[in-house]
Amino acid sequence: MPKVQGLEHLAVSTALAEGLSGRVWDAPLVIDVGMGLGADARYYMQQGFRVVAVEANPRAVDAVLSDPATSPFLTKGQINVLHAAIVGPNNNEANIPFFVLPQRPEQSKSLSWVALDGGKEISVRTVRCADVLRVHGQPVYMKVDVEFNTLDCLASLHAEATQQRAANRVWKPPRLLSLEVEAAELVE
Repeated sequence: MPKVQGLEHLAVSTALAEGLSGRVWDAPLVIDVGMGLGADARYYMQQGFRVVAVEANPRAVDAVLSDPATSPFLTKGQINVLHAAIVGPNNNEANIPFFVLPQRPEQSKSLSWVALDGGKEISVRTVRCADVLRVHGQPVYMKVDVEFNTLDCLASLHAEATQQRAANRVWKPPRLLSLEVEAAELVE
C-alpha cells in the first residue's frame, strides 16, 4: 500500500478483496461513527474494507439494515452496526436522552432543542469511541460525524491514549481520522 496521504490510497486492491472472500475479518477496518443512512459505510465496504458503524438514531439503523444495497455486506459479515450514542470518557450513563426527527431518519441530535423542531425524545445506550477501538481493533480510518459529540469521541480517544501511555502500554490510534463538527466555536 503506498504511503500517500488520503483515503483513496487505502482502497483494498481487487486481488486482495477477492482473496478475502470468506475471510472478511482479515480486511482492514474502518470505523464509521455517525453512520446516518450508511452511504459512507457502503462505500468503504465496496472498497473491500470491514466496517464497524455506530449510529444513535434507530430509524437510520433500521433503514441501513433493511436496505437491499447493504444486504450482501451483512450476509458476509463485512459490517457490524452498533446502535449507540457517543459519550465522553467521564460519562458513565448507560443510556442518554436522544432526539430524533420522525420524518428525517438521517437527522438526530443529543441536544434537546431538536424537540422544538418536532423531534421526539428517546433513550439510547451509550458507547465511548475508545471502547469501540478496544473491542473491534485499530482502524486504518475512522470517520466521526456526530456533530457536538465529535469532541466527546476525541476526548475518549485522548483519555485512552493517556491512560495506556501512563501504564507503559502501546496504544495505536486510528491511522487516519476524519472529523465533522457542527459549529466552529466548539474547536476554539
